Amino acid sequence: MDSSCCCLSAPRASGGVKDVKRTATGFLAIATEVENDGEKASETPEKNKDLLKEFQDILPDDLPDELPPYRTHQHEIVEEPGSKPTFRAPYRLSPTELADMKKQIEYLLAKGLIRPSTLPYGAPVLFTPKPDGSLRMCIYYRALNKQTIKNKYPIPRIHDLLDQLRGATVFSKLDLRSGYWQIRMADDSVHKIAFRTRYGSYEYLVMPFGLTNASATFQAEKKHILRPLLDECVVVYLDDILIYSRDMQEHVERQRRVFEILRRECFYVKLSKSDFALEKVQFLGHIVSAQGVHVDPKKIEALRTWKTPENVKELQQFLGFANYYSSSLALQYAKIAAPLTNLLKKNTPYKWELQYQEAVEQLKQALTSAPVLILPDPERDYVIEADASDQTVGAVLMQDQGNGLQPIAYLSKKLHGAELNYPIHDKEALAIIIAFKHGDRHLLQWDSDIAYRKGSTKIWVPNYPPLRQLLLEEYHDVLYAGHFGSNKTLTGIAKHYYWPHMADNIQNFVTSCTTCQRMKSSKQKKAGLLQPLPIPEQPWQVVSLDFITRLPTTTSGYDAILVVIDKFSKMGHFIPTHTTARTEETAQLFVHYIISQHGIPTTLISDRDPKFTSKFWKELMSLLGTKLAMSSAYHPQTDGQTERLNQIVEKLLCAACKDNISKWNLHLPILEFAYNNATHAATGQTPFFLCYGRHPLTPQQPTIPATCFFSFMSTYEQQQPSAPAQSVNSNNNDNNNNNNNNNKTTTTTTTTTTTTTTTTTTTNNNNNNNNNNNNNNNNNNNNNNNNNNNNNNNNVRGIDIGVAPMSLDGSSFAHGNQQPIYAPYQALWASFTL
Repeated sequence: MDSSCCCLSAPRASGGVKDVKRTATGFLAIATEVENDGEKASETPEKNKDLLKEFQDILPDDLPDELPPYRTHQHEIVEEPGSKPTFRAPYRLSPTELADMKKQIEYLLAKGLIRPSTLPYGAPVLFTPKPDGSLRMCIYYRALNKQTIKNKYPIPRIHDLLDQLRGATVFSKLDLRSGYWQIRMADDSVHKIAFRTRYGSYEYLVMPFGLTNASATFQAEKKHILRPLLDECVVVYLDDILIYSRDMQEHVERQRRVFEILRRECFYVKLSKSDFALEKVQFLGHIVSAQGVHVDPKKIEALRTWKTPENVKELQQFLGFANYYSSSLALQYAKIAAPLTNLLKKNTPYKWELQYQEAVEQLKQALTSAPVLILPDPERDYVIEADASDQTVGAVLMQDQGNGLQPIAYLSKKLHGAELNYPIHDKEALAIIIAFKHGDRHLLQWDSDIAYRKGSTKIWVPNYPPLRQLLLEEYHDVLYAGHFGSNKTLTGIAKHYYWPHMADNIQNFVTSCTTCQRMKSSKQKKAGLLQPLPIPEQPWQVVSLDFITRLPTTTSGYDAILVVIDKFSKMGHFIPTHTTARTEETAQLFVHYIISQHGIPTTLISDRDPKFTSKFWKELMSLLGTKLAMSSAYHPQTDGQTERLNQIVEKLLCAACKDNISKWNLHLPILEFAYNNATHAATGQTPFFLCYGRHPLTPQQPTIPATCFFSFMSTYEQQQPSAPAQSVNSNNNDNNNNNNNNNKTTTTTTTTTTTTTTTTTTTNNNNNNNNNNNNNNNNNNNNNNNNNNNNNNNNVRGIDIGVAPMSLDGSSFAHGNQQPIYAPYQALWASFTL
């Protein structure tokens, strides 16, 4: 759209001479950059070139030298009763402005868009600079607009238009050339828009830019001519026409239908401002693609370079710009902007302070990192996750379209007046109400279910570095953890615990693990096309097996491992054996470890080891009804899944047996458990869960209530005066709330309740439960109670008292060689009574 905002009017570029552009008041919902008419046309895909050539008559370099035809909608100006013609004397202009005005008037006269006027009234002309340094001629219609009856024709909501684009992968955006000038003025309204210049008075015969109802007239005419295609393949917003399709073949046909309508109605498109058959397109300040909607990088850059607001008006402009993208902000917009909106209150002096600058920077950062929003599918269920805090409420509208829950929109609201006094459960209910109110276009037609998410399923780990270090070691370093990578470690910890920046902490911890660095090599995908096998229908239907040989001989005589993997669940069994084992012995192992536990498989995949090609093996599998599938000779990649598992087993053994390699067979059961309890990248679940439908109990799993944890930590801190509590990092937002609050809302990532599947829950933190923490080991003085309470408040913030359990049972601290951090905890735990 050839337009940009100015203080007097909403500018709109005209056609014709390169530096001729005009402006108009109207709907200033969005501002777009003004570019030169001489700009090169965007690159056009090959499939579209023939179509554009066929319709080149509607893609001219300039408007024709004639008035547009009379249309269904002409622009008519209806004034308030008793209104009088407006008159303002011409403004004084510089010589440069006079020369530019003369040039533009001559162009308009030549095109027949204006005519001389003999009326004794009219609006003045002034100029505003354009981004390229040239001048824009503006007609100052403010007095006329003030007494004009406003046209209430509805301009569509931008988010409703974006919702129509779901499923589209190809887009074309058409920008009409000087679109307003392609609408004629009603004959009885021409005299009302006269303007006065040094070179005489003139009247527009077409709709000029700057009239209050011009946008409504233009929108009405475009919707009228394109009505058969609206919400099918076209969306219209002012002079932008967006065509969308699912594939290129469909898109070319839809373009043709639109072009035929424009040709019939004598509308002309500006080629240099239009885009054709693109995978993503800029539309209404957003970038739209098959993946969804995200903020236009140009808008992000504009906000990033926004100068510090120096007065209320500039602050309002900044907040208006940021608020337009508030639905894209993952962080709560209302919460971040609260200090700035408070500064706009009546009778509040405008004094810029550090808190306001920090809020501005947070908004800039939030918009810079705004996620891609998916477009809603009305055939799928919606999920709302809501949350409340002392000052604000917020929610996110999500949907699972095959890639897990993804955001559609973010909603937030600052609380005012009596809302601030609501108890926490009422604030959470208000968050749900606001979510339904703002998401009404998606949600009102559906019945809603409320699913409760227990607060005890996710524990907020306090900002106590030794405790977080302990969890990292428990989930990565110990034998049953397996020294897996950061993704598997994160998935394991996230089942039960949470703290801010947890993923980054885990990534840093794993990459600094010396054992992993020594034992693990890089994995590079081999070139070539993969030929995957069919996916089984149930666990242990298709089984693959292979040998790992040439291992150090154990004291029990084992020097090989029979590796068996289920193709469906990815569950594996690691069976110690001998390199010289005969076929009969291998068959006994297969029956004992596989068939007895999982039944007879329908297909068995293996390499061409003599054991698997022997007559005995083939006849045995034939009797069992199992089909044998052999991999290609000298090409282990054929059974790539088993080969990959072999690599994993070898690395697990290297990490576990670095101190004693002569008894590696004793570690196999624990390593097998570690592998089967780790999330597999191909399924997104653990093999154990896919086979048994539940997660196993692990030593790291929470086993005691938080109240006991408080007592334990308090006693430990009291006995460790030389180890003061770590100070809270000011960059983390996890410790902002004091534990003395009786009612506290946990963060969305920690404890939430789901409405329409998810809403937030409240954690009642009652410090009264901690008054007698040491009653069960009261060899200490009575003064310990006060000391313990202070430790609770200062050292272990964020624990949800009476709700969230912590993993601190004795078994969690006793695994092999103890790290220095374990010793004091274990010694204390041995004497601690729940």
